[in-house]
Amino acid sequence: MEKVFRILAVALVVFYMFCINVIKADAEWTLILTESSLDETFDVDFYVDVKTIRKHDGYVYFWTLYDFGKPIKDSLSLSGYWQGDCNIFKMKELTLIKYKEPMGGGASDEEPLDKNSKWRYPLPSSPMHEILNFTCEYDN
Repeated sequence: MEKVFRILAVALVVFYMFCINVIKADAEWTLILTESSLDETFDVDFYVDVKTIRKHDGYVYFWTLYDFGKPIKDSLSLSGYWQGDCNIFKMKELTLIKYKEPMGGGASDEEPLDKNSKWRYPLPSSPMHEILNFTCEYDN
């Protein structure tokens, strides 16, 4: 039984990695804004994959990519899958993936998120506010 479990676990990991690479390869990243880091030593580019923007039951779902000018905790980029509420203007992250290379390249590492992650209310003019506003107004 343990052998069957191991085979299923390996198959699941391989399938997951395949899905991430397919999503990444087929992405249509649209630059939303560029902002300087807090210490102003490098810029961060914020992207949304417009091919993944979906609206369902009053929510908008989408992938983001943050591309850093220099490594942050051994990552040069992050991508996240988000759920947004365009009526109340709040959002929560469903998945976070760290990458060793720019633009979602290189080795990846998924960050475990709490299944009951809390809603965030982005501050006006913040990058997350701009991203949620873009995805809510986007008409695909």
